[in-house]
Amino acid sequence: MAYESRIGYPSGQYTYFIIRQRNGNVWYPTITDFEDWGGGAGRTMNDYYTANTDESGSYHQGSLSDAGFDAAAGAYIKQIFLKAGDNPADNDPLLGILDLFWDGLQEISELEYSIIYGELTKLWTAAKYLLNKAVQTKATGEIIYYDDDEVTPIITHTPTEDLTEVTRTPS
Repeated sequence: MAYESRIGYPSGQYTYFIIRQRNGNVWYPTITDFEDWGGGAGRTMNDYYTANTDESGSYHQGSLSDAGFDAAAGAYIKQIFLKAGDNPADNDPLLGILDLFWDGLQEISELEYSIIYGELTKLWTAAKYLLNKAVQTKATGEIIYYDDDEVTPIITHTPTEDLTEVTRTPS
């Protein structure tokens, strides 16, 4: 279900969703891009919404492909609303907010997103320095850390020292 998310809500109701960037901009399906709410043309919820499908089992399902969602990889917000009147409106009740993690092609889990774009990537980089080949030049003290292929340098530390300490500066 890479492109779909579900929300529990009684069957027979009309629910829909919008997608927002973390800065508040909203996905406008007609132009398949984000914009400020209203877009300078007085657009309303009726312009931004994508209908969820009532799955007749106390849940509704929303498809990102129905919204034409093809944004860059990143973390987004999916807001789910209950249609109170004839058309989706700016004052419709908010049913829920879901984090949306997107790899540029499909929705991914928060863990996958963290591994690809977050802190775990930094940890992996640090582990590479410790686990891979490193060569220190005796004359200068320079240390070159290599990638997995043991040929491509990742980073070089050049030490400098004074009477009390040795400092390694990456270059």
